[in-house]
Amino acid sequence: MRKTFVRYLPALICLSLRAAPLGVFEDHADVGTVLHTGSVEYDASAGTYTVSGSGENMWFAADAFQFAWKKVSGDVTLTADISFLGTGKEGHRKAVLMIRQSLDGDSAYADVARHGDGLTSLQARDEKGAITSEVQAAVQAPARLRITKHGDYFYISVAAAGEEPRFAGGSLRVPIHDPFYVGIGVCSHNKDVVEKAVFSNVELTAGVATQPVLYSTLETVPVSGDRRAVYVTRGRITAPQWTPDGAALIFQRNGRTERIAIAGGKPEIVASTAEPATGVARISPDGQQLAFLASAGGPDMLLRILSLKDNKVRVVAKLPAEPAAVDAPSWSPDSRRLAFVSYHLVPRANDDWGPLEFLIGKWTGEGNGQPGAGVGSFSLLPDLQGKVLVRKSFAEYAGSRHDDLTIVFRQPDTGDLQATYYDSEGHSIGYAVRPVEGGVEFLSEGPPSETRYRLTYLADGKDRARLTFEIAPPGKEFVKYLDAALRRQP
Repeated sequence: MRKTFVRYLPALICLSLRAAPLGVFEDHADVGTVLHTGSVEYDASAGTYTVSGSGENMWFAADAFQFAWKKVSGDVTLTADISFLGTGKEGHRKAVLMIRQSLDGDSAYADVARHGDGLTSLQARDEKGAITSEVQAAVQAPARLRITKHGDYFYISVAAAGEEPRFAGGSLRVPIHDPFYVGIGVCSHNKDVVEKAVFSNVELTAGVATQPVLYSTLETVPVSGDRRAVYVTRGRITAPQWTPDGAALIFQRNGRTERIAIAGGKPEIVASTAEPATGVARISPDGQQLAFLASAGGPDMLLRILSLKDNKVRVVAKLPAEPAAVDAPSWSPDSRRLAFVSYHLVPRANDDWGPLEFLIGKWTGEGNGQPGAGVGSFSLLPDLQGKVLVRKSFAEYAGSRHDDLTIVFRQPDTGDLQATYYDSEGHSIGYAVRPVEGGVEFLSEGPPSETRYRLTYLADGKDRARLTFEIAPPGKEFVKYLDAALRRQP
């Protein structure tokens, strides 16, 4: 399902009209390879264009059709009523409103195509020689069609006879640069046949985009094939799900759960509870129940089940509303159980330091590494009534002394461990502190484009530990800088 911002292009500036014989268009021609030459007849008194076209197809990597065109630049909208003449020999004969880069058969293009069998689509080839793709509209056999170009984006709108076209669910991006061709065309979908279509009430306009309007399109797409719009509406809809029988889709809108047949039509509300659903409602595998979260009007969140048979709701669990509860409970295959995740902010004692507990105390150590062999000691002790841990350390390598101080604390909102490091050389480094197998890791905060630091302490029995200090230069992996054996002091 996609959300599309549709920019309406008002008819502010009408493109210059050309006198008969082609009305708003400059010329016409067969595009691609055709066996029968096409034609365009313009009736100025009726304002109609009768286009005769042959051609094997307008699809895949090349087109063959008759095209009446005008060369323009900028944003444009082309609108017309379309009707076929005769019953036709091919269900996929096409009458189109088209915008294309050139008159080459494999040109980049976008069109709104009305098929002989009523299928209506936004089709596009996004670059020269590429394979055509489409978005099928939810409306069959509309009388009036519109294609809108705004920048590199193309939109489809359709309407019944006498109505104003409305966005029909499709938009595609096709980079087409100025100038380009805009016009009407017919393809017979059979190289041995000529088909005719009448285009009336043709409007070709240019304009300036207004503020966008948010539309949501509920779409389906096969794992190999083209997209199809099932339902289009202004505003936002979310969380589509198939019903178990595959005959309908469930979705969320404005806190309600609605269902629509896969063939399209008008949605029906299936969850009309006093409390609107929060997050995603999940349909059970047997298709008989919906599980959803709803506010209890207080500090709790309720996990509810709605029966789709009688619209009755029951509460199955009461969850803490803060910090959050999962918004997508999952059904068991037999539709008899739910799995979900709840989150809890658990009060923590000031002296609970999790993965750092084994390091609290005083230590001495001997190490080797890039600075050479050395000795040192450190202490990690509670301070400020147990609200922080303070690590004080010194080391001597090759006659030089290094001193540092680290303050470890918990983030007030999450309880996550963090540390700030300072040393006698003037460095200041922020660390995230997290458990690793057998110990604890201090990992400096920052992107890979900056120098990163990592200290790892691993327990080696009750009174022994190992320290590894690594440095990662910008854009490179960590390299060991120092390794030390630690012993707890009495």
